[in-house]
Amino acid sequence: MHSSLCLVFVCPLFILPKGKQHGSFSISLFTQLYGLNSLTKGEPHVEKVTVYIEDQDEFYRIIGSIEKNSSHPLAKAIMKKVVETEVALHDPEEIETVSGQGIIARIQGKRYWVGNEKSISHLQITENVKTDIEKMKEEGLTLVLLADERQVMGLVGISDEIREESKSVIKALHQAGIQHTVMLTGDHPKTAEKVARKVGVTEYYANLLPEDKVEKVKELALKGKVAMIGDGINDAPALATADLGIAMGKGTDSAIETADIVLMQDHLGKLPSAIRTAKKVNRIIKLNISLALGLKLLALLLTIPGLLTLWIAILSDMGATILVTLISLTILWENKEHNVIIR
Repeated sequence: MHSSLCLVFVCPLFILPKGKQHGSFSISLFTQLYGLNSLTKGEPHVEKVTVYIEDQDEFYRIIGSIEKNSSHPLAKAIMKKVVETEVALHDPEEIETVSGQGIIARIQGKRYWVGNEKSISHLQITENVKTDIEKMKEEGLTLVLLADERQVMGLVGISDEIREESKSVIKALHQAGIQHTVMLTGDHPKTAEKVARKVGVTEYYANLLPEDKVEKVKELALKGKVAMIGDGINDAPALATADLGIAMGKGTDSAIETADIVLMQDHLGKLPSAIRTAKKVNRIIKLNISLALGLKLLALLLTIPGLLTLWIAILSDMGATILVTLISLTILWENKEHNVIIR
């Protein structure tokens, strides 16, 4: 009952406990925060395009035909560029998504690959393509390659701006007692290093497939409680594996469904405040239980010498309820507004 009182008074702060976190409210218990792969705005845009075939329109036609029905943020960025060229697109006869790599499609009888470097393992990459790939990596761009059965047709370098609040949030999390922050990403190490350095995370792991993220979360869980922040399809398995999964409000449906917490404003800024509130809730729960049991024990001890009267019994029962309720109300004195929902 006393735990429920504390949790009820968190609801006006837009913190709604549910599911596996209901009993322990474990956001107040974890000591390490991992998986900060939502540090960018989630609005990628095409920064650079290098085409190796003579017909540039054909390059945009093929990559646009493959990506046009994809909901992936990188695909949406590519489609914005394709739309600018005004090329006519085809409908693929076959299309297959390869987790952690990209897409394989058949268009007008020919097979094409769109994705990262792992997606073109069937090709011998020429030196000039390797040079261009390394240049884009050095610039911190996320690479998308288009290839057919014989050659790499072109490269697309995509960038995404770091959220303005990311650096201050990481600093605030450290001040809130979470000293270990780790970024898990499928991007190239150079891109990961660039973001990690700018925002101040303590560690980063790059070139991770969805299953790699799950294994890394399990590995880190051996050192303490783990919270994972993510917003993509590739993050959903890791969100489910972590002690606490946190999804961005504009994330994919699978990430939001899997997570224990949804940041409704798609903004990390409320997270440190939510953690402080949750820690206070946890302290108040322990205090309320101790006071309630203490008053009951005192009343019980008074029965031994025969000093327990009806009024003392009523006071020990009702007094305990009133006292823990008043203590719970102190949560409302801090952090009046949080746009966080814990599901």
